[in-house]
Amino acid sequence: MKKFDSTYLRTILAITMVITLGGFVGGFYYAQDQLITFAKEVSQTSAELDKKDTNQAQTGLSSTLATLKPSVDKAASFIATTDTYLNAASRDINKYGASTGVEISEISPTQLTATPGGISATGIQSSYVRVVLKSPVDFVGLVKFIKAIETNLPKMKLKGINLSRTADPNKVAVEPLIVEVYTK
Repeated sequence: MKKFDSTYLRTILAITMVITLGGFVGGFYYAQDQLITFAKEVSQTSAELDKKDTNQAQTGLSSTLATLKPSVDKAASFIATTDTYLNAASRDINKYGASTGVEISEISPTQLTATPGGISATGIQSSYVRVVLKSPVDFVGLVKFIKAIETNLPKMKLKGINLSRTADPNKVAVEPLIVEVYTK
């Protein structure tokens, strides 16, 4: 049997260390090469999926917007523009007056001081229209007229009303109405 002396053991240890170090270096480069290849595959797959998802998302978004179009149009009709509110309000008020039997003698823009408790949403303002009715007015027709104004699109709201009795119990005298029209 061969004797192991310190020189022989040192040589075996050095060779083992060189082989182990070579294995680590070779393994590192092999693993790095595999990771680079895997990263390229993942990048290509990710790009393909992203493109596919983007196309599907655009298609889905387009169909969602198409289904929401009536809601968007209705929401836009809630508020009149500051340029067209007077024409729109006059047209609607005259139409409601004709359908309820209330005669309107004058519709004109008017200014009021700001009142607390109004709409405070950004971009929404209040414009006012003064409506003079021919008195006396049939009470039932007046109620229908007010309801029509309050449920109008674009949104309008009666600021107040002053009524007084007349000789006819079915009719009332009405002071000029102030109608608030929401504008943007």
